[in-house]
Amino acid sequence: MNTTKLFIISISTAILSATCTMRAEARLYHAVEQSLAKRVIKQGINPAKLKLGSRFGKGFYLSRQPSTALAEKGSRSAVIRFRESSMIKNKAINMKKPNRELMQKFLGKNYDLRGAYKNNVIGPKAGRKIGSIAGRSGRPIQYRSVKNGKTNVAIPVKALNQHPRIVSPERIVK
Repeated sequence: MNTTKLFIISISTAILSATCTMRAEARLYHAVEQSLAKRVIKQGINPAKLKLGSRFGKGFYLSRQPSTALAEKGSRSAVIRFRESSMIKNKAINMKKPNRELMQKFLGKNYDLRGAYKNNVIGPKAGRKIGSIAGRSGRPIQYRSVKNGKTNVAIPVKALNQHPRIVSPERIVK
């Protein structure tokens, strides 16, 4: 085999490997009631149906792994795979390991941090304030799951309205 063919094969293999890696990193999962899964695939996310009482307020919540989505919602749920835009990787607020400095950066120096976070988990009051700030700036939030410690992503409803293609449903995986 000549050098040119080996070079082309090597480049093709590297591109294929990089593409597979990017695809694996660019997926998120959302657990939903079985009866709603097909509707989400066909119609996408309806911001009007999102609930207020979640950790970062009204928003769309996803997980990096299907098992985490099930842990958050329940094992009888359907799991939908979503393709994520590069905005999540490039613009997300990283709250996976909150500390005093990071919390004060978003909440302000005078915010009372008692009960705001513990064991890398952000409490509801601080979470809703961070969600509000993230929504106004159109940014998603990456944070630690209470259920299994893996990474979740919250997209505040305001950010979802500003960037409707931030995630796109692909298919039901469970």
